[in-house]
Amino acid sequence: MMGRCALLLLLASGIMHACAATPGADDDDDDSVTDAAAAPDCTVDLECNDGIACTVDHCEQGQCTHAPCTDCCDEQLECVVGFGCSTAPAPCTVDDECDDGIRCTLDRCLDATFCEHIAEDGLCDPGQVCFSAIGCIPTPPSHCSTSDDCFGDMPCLGEWTCIDEIGCQFLSAIDCDDGDACTEDVCVDAMGGCLNAAPTEICNGLDDDCDTSVDEDFDCIDGSVDSCTTTCGSTGTATCEADCSAGPCVPPVETCNGDDDDCDTDVDEGFACIAGTSGSCTTTCSSTGTRDCLGDCSWDTCVPPAESCNGADDDCDVAVDETFACVAGSTIGSCTTSCGSAGTLPCTSSCTVGTCQPPPEVCNGADDDCVAGCDDTFSCCRGTMVDCSTLSLPDGMAVCRSDCSGYDTSGCTGTPFDPTGTYLVTPAPTYSCAFGLVSYSIGTMVFSDSGTVLIVTGAPCPMSGPSAAGGTINVSCTLAGSCDEIYALTGTFTGPDTWTGTFTATFVGSCFDCLNQSTPVTGMR
Repeated sequence: MMGRCALLLLLASGIMHACAATPGADDDDDDSVTDAAAAPDCTVDLECNDGIACTVDHCEQGQCTHAPCTDCCDEQLECVVGFGCSTAPAPCTVDDECDDGIRCTLDRCLDATFCEHIAEDGLCDPGQVCFSAIGCIPTPPSHCSTSDDCFGDMPCLGEWTCIDEIGCQFLSAIDCDDGDACTEDVCVDAMGGCLNAAPTEICNGLDDDCDTSVDEDFDCIDGSVDSCTTTCGSTGTATCEADCSAGPCVPPVETCNGDDDDCDTDVDEGFACIAGTSGSCTTTCSSTGTRDCLGDCSWDTCVPPAESCNGADDDCDVAVDETFACVAGSTIGSCTTSCGSAGTLPCTSSCTVGTCQPPPEVCNGADDDCVAGCDDTFSCCRGTMVDCSTLSLPDGMAVCRSDCSGYDTSGCTGTPFDPTGTYLVTPAPTYSCAFGLVSYSIGTMVFSDSGTVLIVTGAPCPMSGPSAAGGTINVSCTLAGSCDEIYALTGTFTGPDTWTGTFTATFVGSCFDCLNQSTPVTGMR
């Protein structure tokens, strides 16, 4: 076939219309006819050559039209404008169904009926033109002698014909499909055109070489998902990647099983507890019990511990230390001590019956605490009498007062005892606080006794109290302020020139860092 319709471009327009037997070709309302006022695209038919042999190219009123020739193609092919001799256009309903993969064509679904592919030379490289059927190619020669001059060394560009007056004209695209799905149909110019070779398997998730196996030459099937063992030993999933190599093993989500499933080093996180483990808990009686984590990762009930010796109800049976001889820390009953006082019988910390415990010492003329004798924590034994000379006093007998605070020396005859004088105090009570606002260091105290009142100086304020002629010292003073400072000395004369006692400093109110002080002291005149 020599492109008979393309040759008709050189004939009169009336003959050209006869070849282009398409409805509406001569209709004044044809869309290809534009307003006469528009800028002309052409002046003669030759200027409208589209390079396709089977189309009738015509210049009408300055605008090019291209009509398919009905008998210019081989059987089973038809002339498609822009494509040449080809199969019927693909049916379609939307533009997305018309992508032909050729970069220089604009693809659309015409009237939601069939695909149209409009060639755009501007989308090709310089020196190339666009053909809808084959894409960007070198500009076809405009002069030729035979069809071999029309890309004869490039059979993959399709079938071309040479028309002397026009040049190389495209007939149809080459079709290498041999209908066999198990061959790889390609066109290679250097090999003379179509090659139909058995395909090799490639990574694409398909059976390319028709051996009923998919991606068998690779590690895995493209896109498939297989199980795998994660770094923490759980069963994960690995997706076969685009190069048919197994992707990373993705851990599963954590489940309740006592294992680390998601490889985050935590076990059964997101649940109340780790399946199969146990933990401590607080029982209904406030003891510390144990509970087990069940198979669904929820805690079982709290089980109390066995009863222990601690003075508490451990096993929540409302009884305390019931499996032992007695309740730890309790008093079992009364008893008689080794010194004859009324003591108590205790239950030891090991829940056994202990030894009889003496009571604290009281001023009663007896030995209560079985330690150092009668009223040993007081100044003297209540009701006992001593010779006044033992107190460095005149003759007579002195009796211990009813409060055990010292001896009543009213029975001593002769010159009354006078405690007046200066006494060296050891150790010297020393203290400082409130940033130095309170400070004392007492090395000596001066006693002044009128027989009825004793005044002692040497402390931060003069202390006063009843006369010490009877051998008892009890004086105090107060420095009032935002912090009241209360100083006191209590004690007993142990001889005419010596006494023992306690010096105290008490702080009441806003006293900064001051703390109460108590210092055992002795005095010597």
